[in-house]
Amino acid sequence: MRTTIDIDEKLLKAAKKRAIDDGRTLKAIVEEALRQILDPKRTEKPYKFNWKSRGGGLQPGVNLEDWDFVRDRMDGIR
Repeated sequence: MRTTIDIDEKLLKAAKKRAIDDGRTLKAIVEEALRQILDPKRTEKPYKFNWKSRGGGLQPGVNLEDWDFVRDRMDGIR
C-alpha cells in the first residue's frame, strides 16, 4: 500500500544510509522498524530494577573534592 508521511530529515537520512549499508530497500527498513515497535511482546512493561540501599555514607577521611584521592581509594590504593 502506498502512503505519504513526513519524517524528520536526520532520521530519514539515517534510515536511507542503513538501507544502503545493509543492501536493502528503504521500504524494508521502515517495515522492519514498524514490526518491531508494534510487536505485542514489546508492549509489555520492561523489567524495572528496584534499587535498595541501606545505611552507607561517606567514609571517614574521604574528601570528595580530591578526585585523585577518591579514584585511588576506589581502586584500593589508599
